[in-house]
Amino acid sequence: MNSSILSRASFLSIPLLAGSLLATGCMDAAEPTTSTGESAILSGGGPSPVAPIGEVRVVGDRVALASPGWTQTGPGIWASSSNSGAGSIVIGAEGHRVAIAKTEAELAALRANGGSAQAVERQEAYLGNLKDAAQRIAILPAMTPAVSCNIGFVIARSSLIFPGFVGMFAGAQLSCTGGTQVFTVQAQVCTNLGCGPVATFTPTIGATLQLFGAVQAGTLGASCFGQAFVSPPGLVASGTAACG
Repeated sequence: MNSSILSRASFLSIPLLAGSLLATGCMDAAEPTTSTGESAILSGGGPSPVAPIGEVRVVGDRVALASPGWTQTGPGIWASSSNSGAGSIVIGAEGHRVAIAKTEAELAALRANGGSAQAVERQEAYLGNLKDAAQRIAILPAMTPAVSCNIGFVIARSSLIFPGFVGMFAGAQLSCTGGTQVFTVQAQVCTNLGCGPVATFTPTIGATLQLFGAVQAGTLGASCFGQAFVSPPGLVASGTAACG
């Protein structure tokens, strides 16, 4: 994913089931939302206390949406018809090619029509991440044939994951049967305070459901945007919701 935003905020490591934040940067663990641009990562917690906006089932080279309420809107692109703000899931190399072309056109229109700096920044981040994901799809190994995996995308108010942390969370929870699978998981969140860093994980996943993602502080009620990438098999989910 686009790494140009990495200098904007400090990373924290957050164990999901612990009662406090473990600070490795400048964030005050007692008051985690007081500084502009605060970001955090969640590595290996799980399962998510929030239901995924969409789940994907992967068996070898077969990929299928396992959640109801999603409609295919183009080659490799699915949109939610039931979850407000859930956004889209892009699947595979073809889906990424289509999504990149669509996002480039939308970004050009935003710039031409005087779109807000916040809207432009989010589209730029999303486009950069789509392009990076497309490159990864081309070089990353395929799924292990005997392994079946469930991938659920979680995009939600961060306070639902960590009470008291106002902002947004984006990430993926994964589990596999029939063996283990190494994944690359990346996540990024943009709020009214800006776009946070890209969080990158390379977990080995087995039967235990694990959650990975990024948190970015934002103002309560502000429009926030999150995205997460998982490969193999090459998936990007994105969505918009109110920070909280």
